[in-house]
This record gives sequence, structure tokens and C-alpha cells, in this order.
Amino acid sequence: MDINAEKIDMNCLKESKVFLYTPLAHERDYPIYKTINQLLELARVNNVLIAYDPNFRFPYRTEEEHQSVVDAIRTSDILKLTIEEMSIILGEHDVIKGIEKLLGGNVKLAAVTMGKYGCFLGNRNGLVYRPTFNIPGQDTTGTGDSFMGTLLYSITCEDIKIDCLNQKDLERIADFCNACASGCTMHRGSLLVMPNKEQAEKFMCEIPRIHQTGESPLGFFKEWKM
Repeated sequence: MDINAEKIDMNCLKESKVFLYTPLAHERDYPIYKTINQLLELARVNNVLIAYDPNFRFPYRTEEEHQSVVDAIRTSDILKLTIEEMSIILGEHDVIKGIEKLLGGNVKLAAVTMGKYGCFLGNRNGLVYRPTFNIPGQDTTGTGDSFMGTLLYSITCEDIKIDCLNQKDLERIADFCNACASGCTMHRGSLLVMPNKEQAEKFMCEIPRIHQTGESPLGFFKEWKM
């Protein structure tokens, strides 16, 4: 939170494809607040995609802080939310309607994660639901970071813009993100236990998914309205 803009190589940001930030950026009493705003301005000028993860951990102290998170969600290009964050932060209790509203605004690619039940991933071309992998988990620490890191890695490796990803692209990326997040739960820890690409690909080939019922996400997720 004490990072000053003078300590950052701005040329590195100009050459980046994506800039990811979190709610630490909203700590107005610390240097990071001014620094992040300068970085966001520079990212937009240089057509760098802006990604945001609200990473909700505790009630926001003020309405202003809450609104800062809401504004960040609605103005990002790439967004990852948990289903609980959609309900708590945005007040939206229907996950599908919530994603559609976000994609109707500035958001170009939205992921909503639901723990062991997998995720939704969508852009303006469509929305897919992908069940996650039936891996016996020990510790969920770091799974959200693993999912988000995999999502950003995946889209920066694509030859097409995120607006142009089709349903098969979204399904492939969502499966890969689910595999990395699921694999992260196999051992206690976070960074040191995240699976690599080869391990994740092995999970996708060898481990069955949870809730492979063939029913539509619209029907299945009625029970998720909170």
C-alpha cells in the first residue's frame, strides 16, 4: 500500500497486454490510491486491458469504499467475481442476469466462480457454464488467484480479441481455469501448490467433472439465487 508511482517502470505497463488490480487500490489514505489511478489512466491511454478482482474478505468500512469497488467492477474490461460477491457487492442474486448486465456495460469478459460447482464465463458473444473437476480438496487458499491468473494467461495467449471469443473458446478457457483452481486445492498452501500447465491438462483428460448431468445452466442454477 506504500507503493509510489515514482518506483514503477511505466514503460513496463505500456508494453503489457493486461493490468490487474484489486481493492487495495481503494485505500485512500495510502500512496497506492494515487499510484493506481495514474496506472489506470496510463493503461487506458495505451489500450491495455484492465482486469479487476474484488477479492471480498470483510465488510467495507464506508459506503464510499463500497461504491469504489462497484465502480471498479463496472469499468473493468475483464472481471472475476464469486457468486457471493455478485450478491453482496452488486446486490444481484441471479447470476445469469448479473453477468448479462455487466456485459451490457463496459465489461468485455466476465467470470463468475462458484467453488466446487465450477464457473460461468461470458462475453458479448455468449455465456457458458462449465462444471469443475472432481478433485478431493484439502485447502481452498489461492484458488481464486489461480483461476484469475489462468484466465489472464489464457486470453493473452489468444490470437483474437476477447470480444471475438466464441462459445468453444470460452468453454476451453473455462475448463483450463477450473482445472488450475481445482488442482490448487489438492495440497495446503497457495503459490507453491498451484498446478502448472501440464498438470492442469492432465486433470482435464483424466478427472471427471462434477454435475455432468446434461441439464441447462439456467435450470441448474435456480438453487443459487441467494
